[in-house]
Amino acid sequence: MALYYSIVFAILCTEIMLFLGLLVPLPKSLRKRALLWINNNIIKQVDYTLKVVFVFIFILFIDSVNRMMKATEAADSVVGGDVRVDNAAHAKKFYSQRNMYLTGFTLLLSLILNYTFSLLLALLTAEEKLEVLTKTQPSTSNDIANVEKHQKEIEELNVKLEEAKKKVADFDILKKQADQQHKEYMNLADRFNELSKAQETEDKKSA
Repeated sequence: MALYYSIVFAILCTEIMLFLGLLVPLPKSLRKRALLWINNNIIKQVDYTLKVVFVFIFILFIDSVNRMMKATEAADSVVGGDVRVDNAAHAKKFYSQRNMYLTGFTLLLSLILNYTFSLLLALLTAEEKLEVLTKTQPSTSNDIANVEKHQKEIEELNVKLEEAKKKVADFDILKKQADQQHKEYMNLADRFNELSKAQETEDKKSA
């Protein structure tokens, strides 16, 4: 695996750990401090750098899609002929597919992570407003309407948060498919090496 794809894989693993960290059930006060600290001390400090990195990953994704399409056409066009050429074409196809899945999953999870983090911050803000309104013991219809409004906002944010969790579940399914593709690629590479050695042995015997 090339160095830049190894970096992308490291970013993907980091995103998964961050997302799982966001889903850990914590006390409200501790969660609030943690989210505000991450937002103020990490995200705001490296926001520009993160944008540049993900533009780079997007370029790699487009490049991997193009390579995958070319490799697929090359593999499909190989009919019969030398076994080594056929195996090399299919190995290149699986390698290109792996890179496409890797960069695509990284971009997808970054969007889900950003969306989930924004939802959590909005949820905290809405809960704080609701607490302030509740402590003042609303006595007018206007105050009661504000409380109901914030309660609806919290419910809507909770629904969106559940939808984000479902998207991550779908992502896990796709990741398993990518792992299966990688295993097939490794098996094909091993088979290619065996056939290459056998062909070299036959060539030596015939010589």
